[in-house]
Amino acid sequence: MNAVALPWPESTLTSFVQALLHSLWIAGVAALLLWSALRVIPGRHAAQRYALSLLAQIAIALATIATWSALDYEPRAQAVPPGVANAAPADLNSAPSRSELAVATDDVSTTRVESLTSVPVVERSETWALVLFAVWLLGSLIMLARMALTISGTRRLAALPTLDDSRLLAMLDELRLRLGIGRRGRAVVSEANLGPAVIGIVRPTLVLPLSMLTGAPGDALEVVVAHELAHIRRHDFLINIVQMLIEALLYFNPAVWWVGRQMRREREACCDAVALSVVGEPATYARVLADWADRQRGLTPVAATQAFAATPGGLLDRVSRLLVPDYQPRPRISWATLVVLALSAVLVLSGLRRGTTAAVELVAQALSPAERVQQVAKVKQEFQSNEFYSGPSQEKAIVSGRIRTHDGKPIPKIRRSHYHTTKRTGPNSTNSISGNLGRLAEQFSEKVPLGETWIWIETDDYATAVIGPLDTRPGGTIEDLDVVLLPGIDATLSIVDEEGTPVPNTKVKCHFLVGRSRHCTSRFRGDADGRVAVEHVLERPYEVTVTRRGFQTRVVKDVVFRSGQTVPVTLLRAAPATGTVRTPDGVPIADASVGIVHIRQANGHDHSFGSFKVEATAVTDAQGVFVLDSLTDHWSYTLAVTSPKHGRALVTSVTTGQRDIDVRLENIVLKGTIEGDLRRLRKRNGKLVIEYRPQARLADDSVINGVEYFPVVVADGVGRFEIPRAFPVETRIRASIDARTTLAVSRSMDDIVLTIPVKESKPKAAMRRVTVRFTTPDDAVTPTGTFSAYNYTSDRNVISNSKRLTPSIEDGTATFLAFAPGRLALKPTGMAGYWFEEETHEIEAGTQTLKLTIPLEPAGAIVGRVLNPDGTSATGNVYVHAQATEKPAHLQQARIDIRDFRADERGRFFLSPFPLGATYVVYAARDRSRQVSPEVVLNAARPTREISIQLPQTTSADALVIDEEGRPIAGMPVSLRLRLPPASTSWSPPYVSDRRGQLRMENVNTTVGEYTLYATPKKDYLPTKVPLRRDGETTVIRLEPGHVIEGRLIDEATGWPVPGAELYALPKRIVPDDTGWLEPERKTDAQGRFRFSNLDTRIYRIYGREGVDCGEFSAHAGATGSVTIRGKLAEWCKLKPVPPGARGERK
Repeated sequence: MNAVALPWPESTLTSFVQALLHSLWIAGVAALLLWSALRVIPGRHAAQRYALSLLAQIAIALATIATWSALDYEPRAQAVPPGVANAAPADLNSAPSRSELAVATDDVSTTRVESLTSVPVVERSETWALVLFAVWLLGSLIMLARMALTISGTRRLAALPTLDDSRLLAMLDELRLRLGIGRRGRAVVSEANLGPAVIGIVRPTLVLPLSMLTGAPGDALEVVVAHELAHIRRHDFLINIVQMLIEALLYFNPAVWWVGRQMRREREACCDAVALSVVGEPATYARVLADWADRQRGLTPVAATQAFAATPGGLLDRVSRLLVPDYQPRPRISWATLVVLALSAVLVLSGLRRGTTAAVELVAQALSPAERVQQVAKVKQEFQSNEFYSGPSQEKAIVSGRIRTHDGKPIPKIRRSHYHTTKRTGPNSTNSISGNLGRLAEQFSEKVPLGETWIWIETDDYATAVIGPLDTRPGGTIEDLDVVLLPGIDATLSIVDEEGTPVPNTKVKCHFLVGRSRHCTSRFRGDADGRVAVEHVLERPYEVTVTRRGFQTRVVKDVVFRSGQTVPVTLLRAAPATGTVRTPDGVPIADASVGIVHIRQANGHDHSFGSFKVEATAVTDAQGVFVLDSLTDHWSYTLAVTSPKHGRALVTSVTTGQRDIDVRLENIVLKGTIEGDLRRLRKRNGKLVIEYRPQARLADDSVINGVEYFPVVVADGVGRFEIPRAFPVETRIRASIDARTTLAVSRSMDDIVLTIPVKESKPKAAMRRVTVRFTTPDDAVTPTGTFSAYNYTSDRNVISNSKRLTPSIEDGTATFLAFAPGRLALKPTGMAGYWFEEETHEIEAGTQTLKLTIPLEPAGAIVGRVLNPDGTSATGNVYVHAQATEKPAHLQQARIDIRDFRADERGRFFLSPFPLGATYVVYAARDRSRQVSPEVVLNAARPTREISIQLPQTTSADALVIDEEGRPIAGMPVSLRLRLPPASTSWSPPYVSDRRGQLRMENVNTTVGEYTLYATPKKDYLPTKVPLRRDGETTVIRLEPGHVIEGRLIDEATGWPVPGAELYALPKRIVPDDTGWLEPERKTDAQGRFRFSNLDTRIYRIYGREGVDCGEFSAHAGATGSVTIRGKLAEWCKLKPVPPGARGERK
């Protein structure tokens, strides 16, 4: 049963259906008791008989609700004697031997889901409950619709003409006073054949048929009106609505209908008694009742109302009550009803026996606290037995073994041998170390880092040998590894263009994933016929990248080669991007190199080369023209253009087919001096250097950095440096960690001064001992394990001002040292079987031990695996996170979640601790694809649950950004968001439209969830959001022109402009389609000027970031003129006001 699609969790829904079935015998018992009571209470006591009938109806409803609550009750864990509290956990399943893990010859990604825990977890789909619930829901909706139509019909009656006969109105007032009715109701006249009735709750309305007013004698009319007024006095309309609601929800229950019938009969008898007390003799009343019953045969009764009407069977009962003093009504139950009740009781009770037995067994299975803690610890240890060492990494382990060929030939020359070690440093973080092994021989023994280690060996004439994963631990030795060199698979790639013509001389890279993040790559070249011989590859998924001048780069994922197989790959021709490189005076520059320093792919992934000094992709001709003919559609490129004589420049947001790229080079030279403590100058390869970091700002306002190092010459206690061919961009220059400057470079500069301060010996921060004592609800189990603590101090003048701790819990207590004064943030990560809410404590300076007491909640764990759409284990960058969708009453305000836990190399995850009594969902994500699990309930009987999450099929989707006239807009940032209840996800950085206004989203869910595109322009256009189409059609994002607010930011204290400030705007009146805060076109300039041009015609509040307070300033977008904001700068704000006329180049 898919709990996500149901109104309640699976267990709650099943309990609800069981309660409905239990209501059959509950109502039968209530009806039998009522029948027995009515047989002995005389008819003249109508009020008592009615009260018992009403009580029976209400009791049936309340008992059904109570039964539901009882069935859905999750038992609390039972206390155990202290002697059992620290029982040792049971033996774990035996782990695979080292030799079994030694050589990974099978594809890890094809491993099917295996049991991660020996704990039995029942996951049966209660289909019968779902079917019965659907039947009940359909019937209830029909009955409720019928009830709603009935009530809406009474509202139409209230709109009838008001009675204006003064004689009748006087009679109504007199009878109202005699009956003690304080409210003055209305009386309306109906020309239709509708019987007399009372409708309404707050303002009751008496409906009188015109035929009655004109044809009935005065005494008969008085009797009828008195009876109807009695209904008003007794509030019978409201009670009847409640009765109809119960009957609609329990429509399948015959006993409910029988009790309802008795209520209606006794209600009419009660009103007869009240009316008789004010209008006269019983005989007269009986005669009027009989006469009016004869008249009503031609009238239509009004449903949901209280009327003088009497059914033929009820008429005799009512007359007998009036005329026979000792009359005893005999409530009847038909034989048909008795048969139905008997059969229902037999069938339901026999059917519920199994459910009741299961419920009793569930209570019996409720684990004691010790058993729960032991179970969670066992599941965690079973998971971590296949996790790897995550402790300190200063030491190394030794791996040794033998290398041999499968055919007994001598070992060929080993071209490369590598190791890659991954160590989990937290629930959502890992640390990886890669390196080269020494010269391996037939017998080898090498040192490798600690953690999850993979080794691979590349040789000629054999496939790459991959060994791992190995669990390398301190002081450990993994011996007797038997590494067999296998021939691998020989296959062929056939490279053709769109017309099927072979593409010659291609370059091919085939790489597969080793461990969690490292790729092993093999390179091949195509021949003149477009065929590429792929030799000695493994039978596992490869990512194949094909490049060729004149064609777009083609990346084909999950290629599994088979022996002798030919894999076709089609290349698309590239639309060349062209440009011209000139001097500032417009003179073409020949022989300038053009290289790619950054690529943003269609899926939003970035690939940077670290340095802006890269291999040339193109070279300018004599006219300064360059051609880039291998760019890929929907990718965005950043170029570095270099000429030894004329300088360098960066060009961002270059896309395929772009024309007339204009690049101007100027040989900018930056010179400066370094003063102060030159002993602290940076060194690289033993030489004094200065670090030069030019920054390129992309269309979405993100920044990429290059890094280069230039020598520093020290003479007479002063260091001097020169940076030739500097880029004309924002630049950071650093001489030491605390001697740096940021420059807005646009011309040569020779007066840059950096001062390295003398490093003062900072004292150690004051520490204070902290003891944390954990208390459990029943004090039966002593908590163990670890928890997370982040400790920091605001004192920057100490050696260290922050640290992360993982204190161990012994005998329910943890003791450690923390900064004082400082703050201490605690999380329950690492605890087994218990949870506490994240909390932060202020630590004051002192010498005495600070004692903290934290109450714990019983907790469990969710363990599972993420699968690919085809059912194989999901590998790569797969992340999971879980959150509570329903919380216990006392934890409603608590944050209960675990975010961004990275699944292991087999797609497995272990999420803990989670408090019991809550309902959870788990999300799995890879790239732009995301899936949510069914709801999972953790309770005392099942504190650990095992699940699997299968990622959905994915596709690619295209979008087009245009203006109001249909022209494409280039460089527009567009964010992608996915709504997959109960949460939403967004990704950064945003996509950016190319020169044709196009962008492509790859690896989005084909059908699961709702994707939305958010265009967030900083200039000229209004933000817009549209649903993403995934049906193969292009999503069109049409942008409308924005309105402007512009002005200056002035420091209130000095009256000087504040450059470099980041502002943002929010509308004072929020509407549902708002996309959030709005950014200006840029930071404030040297004169403090800012400009918003992406606003609609509302009033906006302007806010500042990083210590800039704009007060209560607001402005109307689109109004003419410039505004002035007088802001306040916080003491810690790094921005400073600049006197008018001062140079604003340095920041």
